[in-house]
Amino acid sequence: MKNEKIVKINTIGKVSKILSIIARVAVLIAAVAMVVIGIGVIFLPGNAIQASGTAQGQIILDGNSLPVDLVKFDQSNSHFSVMGMKFDYVLTETQSGSDRIIDITANADNLTGEGVKLAIVFACFGYAIMLVSVAIIFIFATKLAKALEKCESPFEENVIKALKKFSFSLIPFGAIMLLRGVGSIPIALVILIVILISYCFSYGAQLQKESDETL
Repeated sequence: MKNEKIVKINTIGKVSKILSIIARVAVLIAAVAMVVIGIGVIFLPGNAIQASGTAQGQIILDGNSLPVDLVKFDQSNSHFSVMGMKFDYVLTETQSGSDRIIDITANADNLTGEGVKLAIVFACFGYAIMLVSVAIIFIFATKLAKALEKCESPFEENVIKALKKFSFSLIPFGAIMLLRGVGSIPIALVILIVILISYCFSYGAQLQKESDETL
């Protein structure tokens, strides 16, 4: 009869296998959808997508708390462009007592044609790449779950190998998140912890093997 804890590990492995397979399929479908949308946008006519908008904001500098004279703003009209899309903004500064108030008005113009198409295509393919990296994680998570489902000990060689492969499968996703600047430090920390756990299990397996050989 199996040890009660091993039975629980097997059960958790079985449930995890099912969930990881479902998640992998869902993520792959989403990735394919992003690619299809991106390709579809490429073939749209240049004037099929148009956009414009205005945004306003305000910055208040407290003269009693900050050396506000050290902060300089260019109050002239300025603009910048990204992939053919022009963005204009205006800075207007007023004084209220000791406070400096900077009003910002931004206008998005000329958001038509190839510029918008390229922005959408890059976004779609970028998300597709991210989703593929997530799917890779679920592929190795499934393999680890299968190993745990059938193991007699969590220190078996196939479990250790599956755990190591799973830990390293997290790296591509972490690299993508790092490039996107999204929660890079917490994600990197989680990846390092999982890799560390895999090596701890590997060392535990080595000790168990040496103990068994001694007996």
